Amino acid sequence: MKKQAGNSSKGDTVHPLKRKDGASAPPWRCGVGAPAKTGLREVFIGFESGYQPSLDAMGKGASVDHILKCTHSCAEHDIDLRGSFMVGIPGIKTKTEITYTFEIMKQMIDIFHEKSDITKLDFLLSFFVPYPGTPLYQKCIEVGFSQLTSLEEWGDFDQFDFHTPWVSNSCYELTKKFREKLPCNSGMSYDKWGEYYQSAVRPRLARIEP
Repeated sequence: MKKQAGNSSKGDTVHPLKRKDGASAPPWRCGVGAPAKTGLREVFIGFESGYQPSLDAMGKGASVDHILKCTHSCAEHDIDLRGSFMVGIPGIKTKTEITYTFEIMKQMIDIFHEKSDITKLDFLLSFFVPYPGTPLYQKCIEVGFSQLTSLEEWGDFDQFDFHTPWVSNSCYELTKKFREKLPCNSGMSYDKWGEYYQSAVRPRLARIEP
């Protein structure tokens, strides 16, 4: 990541954190011990998926293990973590994708409960939106996405509720309910949320057709 003079891009913002930590990997793969000592209190990271084939399809250049390493590091150093995830990557089986992603998010909640405080962990969970010019856009067309042709059509959607044709209604509705019940959104205690996950999420996942 090369810093350019006179440019206040995101790359410039995260570049010093990468250098202070002494690693050549992208910043969110690294530990946060050194940045925490300089006063870092919160990070927002686009993890995107808990399913490795989805990360690979997006060209994320990261692994699921990096998500958990980052979560452990933030919890251990009392750093608030805001993580974003998306589901509905074209060409990926959505049931499998949400199963793995939900499980990773649960593990992140478990880690913050054990090492920090779940109120310091926040999530954004949305649905994949196919933008023209991106590498996955043509794949979206191939699997049934109808191209939007006007500004009005593009303006009339919300990434948090966007429903693409390859995401079944069952996966779509379960994802919205799961998002609603996350502790950061519902205020549920760790124990109550754990009960909900075991008694409602996993059984519903099991009933969804592959």
